[in-house]
Amino acid sequence: TCIPPTNPTFDAITHSSTTINWTSNNGESQWVIEYGEAGFSVGTGAQVIVNSLPHELTSLNSNTDYDIYLKSTCNSNDESSWSGPYSFKTSADYCSGDLFYDTGGADGFYSNNENYETTISPSSGTDLITVIFNSFQLESCCDYLYIYDGPDTNSTLIGRYNGSNNPGRISSTHPSGALTFKFTSDGSVVGTGWEAQVLCEIEGCGVPYNLNTTAITTNSASVSWEATSTENNWVIEYGPQNFTPGSGTIAESLTPSVNLSELLSSTIYDVYIKTDCGNDRSSEASIITFQTLSDYCAGDRFYDSGGSDGNYSNNESTIETIFPSEDHDYVSVTFNYFETVGCC
Repeated sequence: TCIPPTNPTFDAITHSSTTINWTSNNGESQWVIEYGEAGFSVGTGAQVIVNSLPHELTSLNSNTDYDIYLKSTCNSNDESSWSGPYSFKTSADYCSGDLFYDTGGADGFYSNNENYETTISPSSGTDLITVIFNSFQLESCCDYLYIYDGPDTNSTLIGRYNGSNNPGRISSTHPSGALTFKFTSDGSVVGTGWEAQVLCEIEGCGVPYNLNTTAITTNSASVSWEATSTENNWVIEYGPQNFTPGSGTIAESLTPSVNLSELLSSTIYDVYIKTDCGNDRSSEASIITFQTLSDYCAGDRFYDSGGSDGNYSNNESTIETIFPSEDHDYVSVTFNYFETVGCC
């Protein structure tokens, strides 16, 4: 005799919450919600007892599909069966690291006949949005991504992109700090879409980009980068690959480059670079990895590309010349072991 709730609605959906309402069919004043990520089994989700409507669900994960089930409590001895699942999706929290995808997500394709807009605005305490496209592929003739410098499509058009014309790095210059994206697709042929990183930046405190290494030797290297606007002070931390930030060697630079010295030969290094914005503020760190050259005359071993424990790769074609050091006349190489494919 106790009928489950029907017609649930999900309003005010954010990256961490939504407000739920539904139709009560018994005049009851207590209900149970069970919810979890899409596809969960009843009995394994989180349960909430609700005594008034509407009800706000909080502490949800961003950019996540959820299922919920509902049941009514008509009296202490009478509960309805579960109704559901009903589904909703939380919004992405781009300023906390969620990636910006087309509708196909990380692994799928977008659909035909799409036409929608997405506006990304800076979070509280930040000034502007920067979007960096890691990958981009649309149908060449007829599917387009329009990017506008501002909070809507009435803002200045930055560009229209299709095919493999990757937009690269786009930063807002609008007072709102927002960027708006409009996507349209025709009725045939789709692509893999795009994946983009979103940075919520402080004016004059942008994240360094276009990191590059040059002049790599056995014990030194030069690292350079680009500033987003007026930044002029950076902190560099470096150490052997996978070192824990905070335990590395620190350097500072007033120009967008630094020379690293006293490095170990034949060693892979990670370099973290962030903008020092003053007032105990810093941007997010950018990272680049490089390997110093081997110092064979000082004892480094000469390996194939697989190193001491791995195999070399298919389709390699490499040349390496080993010169004597300043105090020596010639090089001798003694092969301790050797194995390649016999035929090729």
